[in-house]
Amino acid sequence: MITEIFAECVTRAPGALAVVCAGEQVSYAELDARANRLAHALLARGIGAGARVGVCLPRGVEPVVALLGVLKAGAAAVPLDPEYPLERLEFMVADSGIAAVLTDASTAPLMHRVGAPMLLEMTDTIGQPATDPAVPVFAQSTAYVFYTSGSTGRPKGVVLPHEGFVRVVRDPNFGVRASDVVSQLSTLSFDAGALEVWGALLNGAALAVSVERVLSVEELGVLFVFMV
Repeated sequence: MITEIFAECVTRAPGALAVVCAGEQVSYAELDARANRLAHALLARGIGAGARVGVCLPRGVEPVVALLGVLKAGAAAVPLDPEYPLERLEFMVADSGIAAVLTDASTAPLMHRVGAPMLLEMTDTIGQPATDPAVPVFAQSTAYVFYTSGSTGRPKGVVLPHEGFVRVVRDPNFGVRASDVVSQLSTLSFDAGALEVWGALLNGAALAVSVERVLSVEELGVLFVFMV
């Protein structure tokens, strides 16, 4: 599934560029190790298969590490955009039944305000092993819980399994190759953002993360110029 195919990409090209953002460059091997440490930190707190874990982090490399680490622990990710209104975040936290939320120093106070059950900062992974926790993940295992906009009423949680993403991004018609660079511009709280992430990382490509939501043509050029 997502974790299994990612592991194949790591084995095939461990030194290949996986994620880049604002000057930080992370290889497939490094991303794998960082996500493994997070998975072990979650498992040590009893958060594993079947659990739901919120991810509330500013745009950058860390959310990608967080998403992969949650999946490696056998849990499902519930992306929580820190720019969402407080009321929406409160509803998502309560409705999704999350066991914990992954935060950093900038988003932890926000999650305290919305009543998150447990906060785990990304720095809490220090000292954890970098080895794969080898938690079984199946085709129908839940990978994500996304919430609709709620424009016609209350937001609704949509549960998506691993196989749903794999079927799309590994389809030859998806067209992403290992030599490609995929931009991550969408909010991770929508499925389009997840397709950007896994469209790159399950095909051995590089993911270029923008810290801004909307970029001009010139800014897009700056984002990718280092790749040329």
